[in-house]
Amino acid sequence: MSNWKTLALLVCGAGIVTMSVVAGQQNRAAAPTLTVLDYIQIQQLVAEGQYALLTGADEGRLYAQLFTPDGTSDAVRGSGPLATHAKGGRPGIRSLVTNVIIEATPQGASGRHYEFLIRFIKGQDEPVALDTTGRYEDDFVRTPAGWRIKKRLFVPSVLTSEASKAIVPEVPADPAARRPPVPAHVAFTRTPKDAFSSTLTPLDYIQIQQLVASYGQALDNGLNHDDNGDAYASLFAPDAVFGRPYTQGSEALKALARTQPHHRRFSRHFLTNIVIEPSPEGAVGRQYLVVIDQGESGRPSSVLIGGHYEDVYTKLPEGWRFKQRTLFPARTGPQPPV
Repeated sequence: MSNWKTLALLVCGAGIVTMSVVAGQQNRAAAPTLTVLDYIQIQQLVAEGQYALLTGADEGRLYAQLFTPDGTSDAVRGSGPLATHAKGGRPGIRSLVTNVIIEATPQGASGRHYEFLIRFIKGQDEPVALDTTGRYEDDFVRTPAGWRIKKRLFVPSVLTSEASKAIVPEVPADPAARRPPVPAHVAFTRTPKDAFSSTLTPLDYIQIQQLVASYGQALDNGLNHDDNGDAYASLFAPDAVFGRPYTQGSEALKALARTQPHHRRFSRHFLTNIVIEPSPEGAVGRQYLVVIDQGESGRPSSVLIGGHYEDVYTKLPEGWRFKQRTLFPARTGPQPPV
């Protein structure tokens, strides 16, 4: 995988907040059903939280109003202390949020999302330094004023060198076996309305968004488990294909995930700009990817890879899954054959 250092894609691509759901969560049967509007309102709450904290708007009160009166953000509790915590903002820093996971709970909803910071250097006009990455863990409740944050915890990402300790070496490929070629680009054109009848509902769109945004957290931290293989493979249909490197089947997908740095506190794969279209088979989609390695020994963080995924989705009895997923890295200069 080639290094990719174009910050422009990072800044443009990561401003969109996406959402995700975790497959196989506990207590699902006891939890109320979230509507499409609930997901959208919680999504907006998450997005406004970062804006309110970094700008310190309305003397910090905007941030405090996003919480319940007794809400907490790490060790800060209550409306007054939360406003004081946000007052003055965070000059010179912007927080970009992706990979939001939202699921119903008996109390309301819970969520997790990734964050990375861009730091503006004094005396320079451009955002020249990527700062730390991490993950927020939230509990949301519905109040007469709308959805609010009851509890928020920030989990800083471990360094890539620490997460790399969990890498499982890939089994060498049989030199006699010929690996199939990378799948071609997914057809992605506006289909005439009379060509077929789309069965995608608003909830289908939300659930596919959630599937896509689950991908980064499953690969990086196993959806908050030490092993990432099971969580990663659970996002794919049984006969699904990952196109680069070509991988098919549940056990092969588990093995592929385990060759990547992973740790229950790792945040590395940021996915955004999700586009979904119906297709005769179900749905197809694309989204941008940036992979960020957190800087060590005081050095800025860096973008390891940038590019986009092209997907084919299928709806199974247990929900939407990847039928095909292919990474197309962003490159400059002559393009190598796929």
